[in-house]
Parts: sequence; C-alpha cells; structure tokens
Amino acid sequence: GFGRLLLTGQLSPSHWMFWTTLYYMKMAYGLLSFPFLIFRLPLLGRGLVRALPTAYDQSGALVQKLTSALMKRKKKLDDRARAKAQERHIRKLQAARKRERKVAASREAGAARRAALDSLAAAKRRAVPAGSTAGGA
Repeated sequence: GFGRLLLTGQLSPSHWMFWTTLYYMKMAYGLLSFPFLIFRLPLLGRGLVRALPTAYDQSGALVQKLTSALMKRKKKLDDRARAKAQERHIRKLQAARKRERKVAASREAGAARRAALDSLAAAKRRAVPAGSTAGGA
C-alpha cells in the first residue's frame, strides 16, 4: 500500500495515491478540529475562554490589545508628545543660531577693535620722527 510506495520512492505528486492520501489527511484534520469551532462563535467562545485579546507593542512585548477608544487616546497623547519634542528641537535650533550670531558679532567687534588699534598704532608711528624714541628721552 501507501507505506511501500513511500519507502521505495515510487510515490510522487503524479501518482493517484499521493493525492488521495492528501485528501483523506485534510478530511481527518477537519473532523478532528470540529470541536474547537465552538470557540469561534462570538458570545459563546468569549464566555468559555476568559482570556483577554493580546497583541505586541513596538518593543515586541506581549500586551493586552487596546480597544479603539484607547487607541485614539494613545494616538492623541503620542501626537502631543511628538509636537512637544518638535517644539523643543526648534527652540534648541533657535538658541544655537542666537549663540552663533553672538559669536559672529563678537568676532566682528574684535576685528573692528584690532583694526582701530592697528590704525592708531600706525598713526603713532607716523607721528614719531624716525630715529627717536616714543618715550622722548
């Protein structure tokens, strides 16, 4: 029978006994799973099994499944948190730009002071005749 065909390697998808065996296996599986059909009924199944529906969260942990009202509430909270984080990011960027402007302004002021001091030193050098000292000795 089937076992001899399987052991000798003569059983292949083109053989009629292969497909007949698959059919009977599906029938047996269906008949044996019939008693569990009662758990699929909406009210009766929920009353027999008092387990709560579960799902996975973003980190992969198994948690209780959220109802649609809780999902809306969570989305609203997440949106608020995202908006606050974005505001903090914008404030940080604005503060960094302000610091950059201050640094640039102080560099410009320093450059202007150095230019003024250089021009003053050059004017003093021109005012003092060659060969004499600035101290007037």
